[in-house]
Amino acid sequence: LRGRELAGLLAPLLVASHDYDRVLLDAGAGIGSAVVSLAAICSRVLLLTTPEPTSLADAYATLKVLGREAPGLAIDLVVNGARDANEARETHRHLDGLARRFLGRPVVYRDFLPRDPRLAAESRSGIGGRTSAGARCRPP
Repeated sequence: LRGRELAGLLAPLLVASHDYDRVLLDAGAGIGSAVVSLAAICSRVLLLTTPEPTSLADAYATLKVLGREAPGLAIDLVVNGARDANEARETHRHLDGLARRFLGRPVVYRDFLPRDPRLAAESRSGIGGRTSAGARCRPP
């Protein structure tokens, strides 16, 4: 999103946010300027990663950029697709260690979303998937 597009999104979002305790915005993967701009107006960011090395590298890059562009921003980690709580905690320990060593900041562990083998099987077979709310989705 460019400046005007981002402003067009943010203005009504900020107005609406006064009616809610929390507003959750999925900025998608990557750390483009729109993500940085959106994060900078937030009081807290939930950073999602998976235990996969490429996802961890992206999460680290996001921490690095947000630490530079929005140094006081609270960032909490949610591990998505972990086999269990142990794998989620290990993923957090790894990212937290890197962040402490190279960025001088800890990463707060918030929670994890367990891997659902049914979702992976449905994705591979092309029969559809599930949204986070559990509603059934069918391909067009």
